[in-house]
Amino acid sequence: MILASAPAKCVLFGEHAVVYGQPAMAVALDLRTQVSIQANSRTQLEGCKFQPKIHPHIHFLLQKLWPKSSIEQRLSIEIQSTIPSASGLGSSAAMCNALIACLRAARGRRTDQQGHWLEGWSSFYNSKQAYERSSFDHYEMPPNVLGHDAISTDECGLLAHAAEAFAQGGLASPMDTSTSAHGGLILLGTNRKEQYLYTRELMVNQQIRSWDINHIQPRFPEDLYLVIGSTGVKSSTREQVKHVAELISNSNEHASYIDDIGTITMAGLEAMQNGDFVEVGRLMNQNQILLEKLQVSSTELRRLIRAALPTSLGTKLSGAGGGGCMIALTHHPEQTASAIESAGGTSFITSISKDGVRLESFENILGF
Repeated sequence: MILASAPAKCVLFGEHAVVYGQPAMAVALDLRTQVSIQANSRTQLEGCKFQPKIHPHIHFLLQKLWPKSSIEQRLSIEIQSTIPSASGLGSSAAMCNALIACLRAARGRRTDQQGHWLEGWSSFYNSKQAYERSSFDHYEMPPNVLGHDAISTDECGLLAHAAEAFAQGGLASPMDTSTSAHGGLILLGTNRKEQYLYTRELMVNQQIRSWDINHIQPRFPEDLYLVIGSTGVKSSTREQVKHVAELISNSNEHASYIDDIGTITMAGLEAMQNGDFVEVGRLMNQNQILLEKLQVSSTELRRLIRAALPTSLGTKLSGAGGGGCMIALTHHPEQTASAIESAGGTSFITSISKDGVRLESFENILGF
């Protein structure tokens, strides 16, 4: 059996606007999804026959990384997670990253004598083909690198983003997938910072959208926490993204909110780097007002946000909205969590995860 895991994320600033090339900031959380694979007589997901139409993310990744013609092996896939699904915490991104790590570890990678890749996908090699619906990068000879050494966090994030775009009809930012792949704090924007990693590009509404991915070292004080409040209401990211797209295509005013959110995100980064978390909280509140104007909040989210605000520096929804989760930045996590529970939500106090996707255990299931 091969086992890998990847973390959840929450968005501090910039959801929805990031789809249109504006900056956004997200942090990885200490909630994780585990995926395991093992050899089987037929492809199964959690003990049932795998159905591609119901699980488009997994279908896309199997096409990319599991060549049927050269590996006559079917898989049993199991998923376990502490991340609430459809809650804006990046559960699908974490699942994709963990599955990619499993598949790549099992399949391995071919390299030359200098260690250079002979096949695979990265931001600097063959990246556009990662987004195409064509199948695996084929090779005839067995790989010479397996397990941990075959895994690239860049490739995990790239293929996970491609899978999200495939499943969401072409509307997907790399925020969730990059944060889950690398861990820590990720800034997406159009400016390359000191800790620039790479650039992602995607065709959105017949225009090329480009995001520079920066891996920022978080500087949170030890007495500052993020408290997650879950409404328990599941929401479709795809439907919320589609709704915003319709709003901004029909209204210049709504389109301007996208730009405003981008401005707030960069101000939030500056405040965080200056250690001014009172200002970070104030900007979170402003971001929430704009998300309300984009009509992606909900009655349940508003209730939890109002309950958490008196004991917090800032509160806002996190993710696509329409349900799902809100976040609170607070020095009083127990009080904030209690207020969220009293308002009918489920709360949990979290810390930032420095670890992104990782391989937990490896067994050579293909016998290379």
